[in-house]
Amino acid sequence: MAMIESFFKAIARVLKFKSNLPKPEIEKQLDDIYSEFLKNNREFFLSNDLNGIISTFSSNDRMVKLNMLSEILYRELELFNLPERNKELALKLIDLYDYINENSKEYSIEREFRRSEIQKFIE
Repeated sequence: MAMIESFFKAIARVLKFKSNLPKPEIEKQLDDIYSEFLKNNREFFLSNDLNGIISTFSSNDRMVKLNMLSEILYRELELFNLPERNKELALKLIDLYDYINENSKEYSIEREFRRSEIQKFIE
């Protein structure tokens, strides 16, 4: 649980100071979060397909890592206005939410709300 708490604190720090930081600094901080908590760099998660990403996580902590990934990808959509990349990212995030919903033992109303919100964004 300490890892999850540290992860969310790191995300909160980026969000808190986003208006005061240049885009490259925000990207660097996000890359640090990806590397520290998900054990691969930001570009890996943005450029690979979901199956490739899922296969990098061990079955022991896969759902925890995928939930963390869904959070940081969701924040990526909020932070950056990149229409071409955001649509691709939104589609990946919907697939990720679907995978989590199908394979998790925990239901999340927030995850369902976010999925619905993202679905409206891409339509």
